[in-house]
Amino acid sequence: MMKKLLYLFQLFFLPRRLLNSVTRDGIKDRPDKKTHILNLEGNRITQLRLSFWNTTKIIVGIAVVSGVSGFLINSHSPFTNGGILGLRVASSLTIAWAVLAKLGKEIESIGGTSMPEQLNSFLFKILYFIGVSGIITSIYLKSV
Repeated sequence: MMKKLLYLFQLFFLPRRLLNSVTRDGIKDRPDKKTHILNLEGNRITQLRLSFWNTTKIIVGIAVVSGVSGFLINSHSPFTNGGILGLRVASSLTIAWAVLAKLGKEIESIGGTSMPEQLNSFLFKILYFIGVSGIITSIYLKSV
C-alpha cells in the first residue's frame, strides 16, 4: 500500500521518477525494448494525468453550475419539498441512464476511436453532468 501511495504522489508531482520506477523491472527483462517500454509507459502516465485534471475541471464546473443554479432558484422562485424531491429523482435517473448506457459494450469496435464510441463517451459526460448538477443543486435549494 505504501508503494502505491508513493506512486500516486509521483504521478502528480514527480512523473519522471514514476516512469523510471515503473519501467525499471520491464527494462531488466527486455533491454532491447527499452525505448518502446519508456514511450509506452510515458504515454500511459501522461494520459492518466490528463484524465485526472480533465475530470477535476468537470467536477469544478459541476460545483459552479450547481451553486449558481441553487442561488438563482432560491432568490427567484424557491421549490416546494415535492419539487426538490422531483429534481433529485430526475437527476438520479439521469445518472443511472448515463452509467447504464456507457456500460453497454455493443458499440465497442476500435478501442474508443470510432465516431459512435466518441459520441457515446460524450453523451455519457453530458448526462452525468446534468444528473450530478441536478442533485447538487437540489442540496442548495430551500423549500417553501
